[in-house]
Amino acid sequence: MSNKCDCLEIGYKSCRCEERYAKANKSAVTPTERWRNEVVIFADAMEAKLKENDHKQHWSSMPMQYLIGRLAEEQEELREAIEGENSEEILKEAADVANFAMMIADVAKSKAACKLPACCGHGGSK
Repeated sequence: MSNKCDCLEIGYKSCRCEERYAKANKSAVTPTERWRNEVVIFADAMEAKLKENDHKQHWSSMPMQYLIGRLAEEQEELREAIEGENSEEILKEAADVANFAMMIADVAKSKAACKLPACCGHGGSK
């Protein structure tokens, strides 16, 4: 899990959190050295689905309730794929479910990111 905040993405001009994150992770290893092969394959499927939809509005500007609703829709699509017993479709739909769960977590994190005085000194105000 990343300790990065989203200050720059949400419009702040500068951010010391990026520097803190880089220092804290200077001994980081590549995902294939750190993660199980199954996780790498699944993460690749997630990224492929995200790239497919790069032309759409970024999730950070979507309401939480919308994302929760989409998560439920994707769970239903995953259930249908499981019933169809198509492993490729199951992977794609599972990646969709995971992506919406990630988006929900990311939006929640972004809302809380700069509420802490230690985060960039913004203290939650824009």
